Amino acid sequence: MEEKTFRILVVHHKKDRVYKDDVYMPVHAGKSLSDIDLGMAGDDTGDNISDRNPYFCELTALYWAWKNLKGTDFIGLCHYRRYFDFHHTVPDIYYAKNESVGKMDSFDFTLPEETRKRLIDGETVVSVPKTMNRTVFRDYCKRHSESDLYLLRKTIAESSSQYLDAFDKVMLGNEYSPYNMFVMSWNDFDRYCSWLFGILFRLEGKLDISSHSKYQQRVYGFMAERLLNVFLTAENKKLDRYPVVMFNEGTDYKRYSVLKQYFSLMIKRLQFMFNKDTSGYRRFTAGYRTA
Repeated sequence: MEEKTFRILVVHHKKDRVYKDDVYMPVHAGKSLSDIDLGMAGDDTGDNISDRNPYFCELTALYWAWKNLKGTDFIGLCHYRRYFDFHHTVPDIYYAKNESVGKMDSFDFTLPEETRKRLIDGETVVSVPKTMNRTVFRDYCKRHSESDLYLLRKTIAESSSQYLDAFDKVMLGNEYSPYNMFVMSWNDFDRYCSWLFGILFRLEGKLDISSHSKYQQRVYGFMAERLLNVFLTAENKKLDRYPVVMFNEGTDYKRYSVLKQYFSLMIKRLQFMFNKDTSGYRRFTAGYRTA
């Protein structure tokens, strides 16, 4: 059988530790706007949107890969300090866990053979879902802008009832896989990027972010975190979930036992079950469902 190529982008934006091997490929996101050379591939060559990095975040590296890395069989994305824990050193009940950056030296980054087989069989790698005591919709509105989300849903409604149904399902749930992290086949990746950037580029013409703070201007990256889940739901993809390890400076991080983490998840699920309020979302969506 022909050997398959696997490539996972590692998105960087500043000088830091770099991990690279025959699978992991460091990429400088927003390279066209940077005055430093990180000594790695930049997202500013070929067909690119590097200059939109302040608004699209890691998506500028994603777009660059889509347009310039054709020929790869399986492709993924992680961040310079966020990696999939493919070998389950962190219990799967965690969606993410902090570790000292010094532990990168002993961390096993390798993509296991069993994971490769599942990818070849059509599965998609994502992070263990983040579980909340409120809907994804309420969480987004608390952290970002409800009016931006309103325009996003309207844009999706104009193009596809299939994806609109998936959007509503994700928004009314209380879990999603965060960080825009995944590994999938190139064919799935091509469909995902065609859909994702088609939606976001149309939204750009409607959304005025001039009064947003610098942080909130990263709106398209925030939206994509949720839209990855929408795409996978609409496509009914079988998922292979892994915790995320986040490497940070220092070691003074709050750590919970697995038992405490388990009870925390149960409490959140019970709170969501008993306090779920869909009336606000019904008002939000009124008049925007396609026939």
